[in-house]
Amino acid sequence: MKKSTFLFMVSLYCFSRNIAAVSLSDAKLVPSLSTPGDATEFTQVLNHLELVAMYGKQLEQYATELSMYNDMVKHGLTINNQQWTNVSGDITGVMSVVQQGQSVSFAAGNIAAQFKQKYPGYQAPTDYQTSYKSWAQSSMDALRAALEASGLQSQNFATEEGVLSQLRNMSQTSQGRMQAIQVGNQVAVEQVAQMQKLRQLVMAQNQAQSNYLAAERTDKDAKEAEMKELLQYTQRPKVDHQYFKGGTE
Repeated sequence: MKKSTFLFMVSLYCFSRNIAAVSLSDAKLVPSLSTPGDATEFTQVLNHLELVAMYGKQLEQYATELSMYNDMVKHGLTINNQQWTNVSGDITGVMSVVQQGQSVSFAAGNIAAQFKQKYPGYQAPTDYQTSYKSWAQSSMDALRAALEASGLQSQNFATEEGVLSQLRNMSQTSQGRMQAIQVGNQVAVEQVAQMQKLRQLVMAQNQAQSNYLAAERTDKDAKEAEMKELLQYTQRPKVDHQYFKGGTE
């Protein structure tokens, strides 16, 4: 229903109510009618006024229903262009960074096997210099990956701030319950995305610490194992001198 039609119906209703009120209140002031024809005509006028009043009540009911319908339409409006950050792309970028180099990565499919091969523990290496170089390189690669992961996260601040700015604007201009709920859902999804990114940074830091500590521990164990083998090799066997005659021990 157009706005002009609605206003016309409301005006007609108000006009009819005013006429009915004035006519009914002034009915007692009308002098007695002398002829039956005058009475019939006056009764018809009153009937028409009551009919107009009834139509006015119907218009009032229609106006209420129209207002309820407009309210339903308003609260059912949705946001056509919802805003989301590319969290999957950001996570994939960090996963690619942490798998580079020689460090044992949390993104590897066989972490236990790689860790055991890279850091064998208490045993003397065949070539200590080569092994030490591999351990040192793994530690450096893990530390570098953690820094690069942090750098990738920092590069996303501008994009994330743009999305948050649009969400704030949507929250201030939402026209109904549905749009307000959709804005709240978008904010909740962004919070989950931020938690996922934070978890990745923690995992990258844990990877760097694990590789560094494992390399340090393996280096100490390798040195102790080599020292033990060296002592066993250079230790002179005991000689029983009772089989020797003469001379000194």
